[in-house]
Amino acid sequence: MPRYFFQVHDGFQIDDVEGSEHPDADAALQEATEAARDMLVEGIRRGRDRRHWYISVVDELRSTVATIRFGDVVQKDTTGERDA
Repeated sequence: MPRYFFQVHDGFQIDDVEGSEHPDADAALQEATEAARDMLVEGIRRGRDRRHWYISVVDELRSTVATIRFGDVVQKDTTGERDA
């Protein structure tokens, strides 16, 4: 199974030296998106704005296959309704 690395950028690059195995780039992208959401929520809990952070998904050849911006992983409510 291919190995992908999630490089977190918060003004500096935090290298993922171990990586993780995923069946394909789409699965790695899905995992990185979930990680970005988790880190964004943790930032909110700590009173920190992490919307400018991003994750670069890098393959075994060290080619960037995707970039996930934290500010893009939040769905906007277009219904006009509020959560209870």
